[in-house]
Amino acid sequence: MNNFQWIWQYVVKNRYKLIIAMIFFLISTALILVNPYVMGQIVDRVIDGHEDSLLVPLLLVMIGVTIARTITRYIYQILFEQTGQNSLFDLRMDMYDKLHELDFDFFNHNRVGDIMTRMTGDTDAIRHFISWVSYQVLECVFYFIVSILIMLTISWQLTLALVAVTPIIFWLTQAMAKAQHPMFFAIRQSFSRLNSMVEENISGNRIVKAFVREDFEISKFNEHNDDYKQRNLAAANVSKTYLPWQDGIANSLNVIALIFGGYLVIQNKMTLGDLVVFNGYLWMLNQPMRMSGWLINDIERFSASCVKIRQMLATKPEIEVETTEEPLRIKGDVTFKNVTFHFQDDPEHNI
Repeated sequence: MNNFQWIWQYVVKNRYKLIIAMIFFLISTALILVNPYVMGQIVDRVIDGHEDSLLVPLLLVMIGVTIARTITRYIYQILFEQTGQNSLFDLRMDMYDKLHELDFDFFNHNRVGDIMTRMTGDTDAIRHFISWVSYQVLECVFYFIVSILIMLTISWQLTLALVAVTPIIFWLTQAMAKAQHPMFFAIRQSFSRLNSMVEENISGNRIVKAFVREDFEISKFNEHNDDYKQRNLAAANVSKTYLPWQDGIANSLNVIALIFGGYLVIQNKMTLGDLVVFNGYLWMLNQPMRMSGWLINDIERFSASCVKIRQMLATKPEIEVETTEEPLRIKGDVTFKNVTFHFQDDPEHNI
């Protein structure tokens, strides 16, 4: 089971919210196709064709579509956020219940700060994925496919010229994802160590002061803090390497459209209104390319967060406790003879 299948068991409990959200999502994304077409009609029929009576109705259509899309987008964003919060609530409940099932061996090998990181930062990364990244990915896929189909109907020559650039964007995205994948796991581990150190110092503050170890603890904190900073900077350097190229190539689509599209208009192979419509849909091709790098970052953070949480939820206690509906009534005597006990991580010393 991959991370997406695993988190789905929490998301699916909110299926009705998701269904309603998807309905409004489809309405909103369908409405976004209207205004560029209307703009083309204004150029061809009102400006070039001098059908002045159409100007006000077409403008009212654009205003109405914009308002309707704003409302529908607001609704499905709220529903996705509610789904994310509800899923996060159920996940935290499962994690908290699991903590009470686990025995001393787990807590001997996992610091409190690390557990707190799983309960806070890691779970919030998962909520962010459900509440925002998920529908952003859907939007980008929809925009990319629909924009190409519509552009092909306007000018297949200009569309092919733009699509020829897209393989470079996808190659850059894959390269960035491959480079950042191990980095986000390292960031998560570094943050866990930093969190654990802070928790230990707060809970053991009296001991630190009693032995006058403030300077030593501050020095230790600075080391962990610097390690966390350096790992984040390393991940940022990867983004700095790839994202400017992605944005630059994506923005070059506008230049290609204006130069080649202008040439086609001069050659009477498309009208000026068609070029306006084409440019109106161009952002739908541009947006997924520009967003791909940022979404990859968020997905990698989500994957890194899932690993530690799933490990904790899958941990089995060394001593299984069977639950019964009614307590058993036992009569008799219990005698201990030659009985010893030791912790699993220290078998040579009996307690």
